[in-house]
Amino acid sequence: MVDPFRNMYDDIHILIDDMQYFLIHAPRQTGKTTFLHALAHRLNKEGKYVAVVCSLESAGYTSISIETANEVFVQSLYQTAKVFLSADLMPPNLESYSPSNYLFRNYLTAWCESLSKPLVLLLDEVDALYDDVLISTLRQLRDGFQTRPNHFPQSIALVGLRDIRDFRSRARADNPSIGSGSPFNIKAKSFFLPAFSKEE
Repeated sequence: MVDPFRNMYDDIHILIDDMQYFLIHAPRQTGKTTFLHALAHRLNKEGKYVAVVCSLESAGYTSISIETANEVFVQSLYQTAKVFLSADLMPPNLESYSPSNYLFRNYLTAWCESLSKPLVLLLDEVDALYDDVLISTLRQLRDGFQTRPNHFPQSIALVGLRDIRDFRSRARADNPSIGSGSPFNIKAKSFFLPAFSKEE
C-alpha cells in the first residue's frame, strides 16, 4: 500500500503536541479517510494520545436541526470509537445525555475528563454540513479550545474537500465572517493531500 501519510506525519504530530487545530483538505478519492484511520491507529499504538476518527457526513443535509445534528455527531462518534479504542477508553454512554444545541461540546468535555491521556479528534466530512449546523459545530469547537487538553480534545483536525476560505463561504454565503465562533482564527495550519503521483 502507498504510504498514507505522504511525508506529513511528523508535521502533523508537531501540531498535535502543540495542542493545535488544523485542516486537511483534498479532492475525492485521494486517500483522506485512509489517512485519518492510519493516523488514529498510529497515535493509539504509540500510546501518548487517545485518537479517533468521526465522520459528520450523516448530518449533511439542509433540513436537519442543530439539536438533531448534535445527536447524530455523538452517535457517530460512539459507534466509530469502537473501531479504534478498547472498552476502557470509549466515550460515555449516550443514554445519560439529553438533546441540546451544545450536546457535542458537552459530550466531548465529559469524555476528555474521563480519560487519563489527551484526546485527538479527527473530524471527517466537516464541509458536508450546512448553514447554522456548520456554524454551531465550529462554535462548539471554538468554545472548548481554551479548556483543552483536560476538558476538551488536545488537538482537532477538520477534514474535507475544501480549504479554509471555502469553509467560510460554506458556513454563511452572505457574510464571509462567521465571527468569534470560528476556529479558523486559532487553527495552526492547512494541509493539502495531493492526488497520487504516477509513481504511487
